[in-house]
Amino acid sequence: MNDTLKIPELSVVALRHPVECKGGVLPQGGKGTVVHVYRDGEHYEVEFAGPFPCTVTLRRDDIYPE
Repeated sequence: MNDTLKIPELSVVALRHPVECKGGVLPQGGKGTVVHVYRDGEHYEVEFAGPFPCTVTLRRDDIYPE
């Protein structure tokens, strides 16, 4: 798989490392859905349902497609 390709909206992705969000920490490997791809293709708005609901902006190298 080529990790340099843009990830399309509504794709399921996983975190490469833990990420802080809303006072909690989303774990490495946590799965979320891309809800917006920024124009540059290097930043993504990703929504997570667990372990708590959270939406966060991430860089392309923070996530990988599932």
